Amino acid sequence: MSYKINPNAKVLYYPGCTTNNKVHSAIGQVGSILEKLGVEYNIFREDTCCGFPLYDVGLTDHIKEVAAYTLNLIQKYNPEIVITTCPGCLKAIRDLWKDICALEYDFQVLDISEYLLPLITSRLESRKVKVTWHDPCVLGRDLGIYEPPRNILRSIAGLELVEMHEHHEKSACCGGGGGVMLGFPVISAKMARSRIAQAQDVEADELVTSCPACYVNLNNQSRKSGIKVRFITDVIDEVLRDNE
Repeated sequence: MSYKINPNAKVLYYPGCTTNNKVHSAIGQVGSILEKLGVEYNIFREDTCCGFPLYDVGLTDHIKEVAAYTLNLIQKYNPEIVITTCPGCLKAIRDLWKDICALEYDFQVLDISEYLLPLITSRLESRKVKVTWHDPCVLGRDLGIYEPPRNILRSIAGLELVEMHEHHEKSACCGGGGGVMLGFPVISAKMARSRIAQAQDVEADELVTSCPACYVNLNNQSRKSGIKVRFITDVIDEVLRDNE
């Protein structure tokens, strides 16, 4: 995709290293969505880390240097709003950079669903499909963001949103985060298959999520399930009408 970025835009999309390297398609989807909405935006181009993976595996002493380096790069874009498609990045920038790293900045940080919800709900085409939402652990239990992505899905006419047996604050982990997918791949795969089975139990056609680690792990284990795993930006881009 050819991005129509504006170097002076006040909205900066920060993909994060996992999105950059494992769910790169989400970057094009975000660009497409923002262009359809007529939003002037820029994309953080450097492949640097927010520091969350270090925090996630207990290496908190190493976060400060990484965070300070990445913040310095972000500030060169001079954003007023930073949007993310990774709950780990959101938690790091919103909470850890201030609480652990004592870093200060004056821009707002939002999950993609928080940013898009007030902009798109009247602009979505209908789509007849039955979907279920997987709450990423960090996005849900850590950051308390449960309803914005669900409300986006509910805004799509014809779409039926069903809940799995475990959802919201009691949602089951997919095994993609916390270093489990890399350090304990057998356990991680088993956890993902269990989550896919819950989606099958409610007869969902698609399982939608917005964490790159969740997406990769669930997608890897869904091949023979009949369940299609989708990133939320993919769903939104498909049904969002062009700016008129």
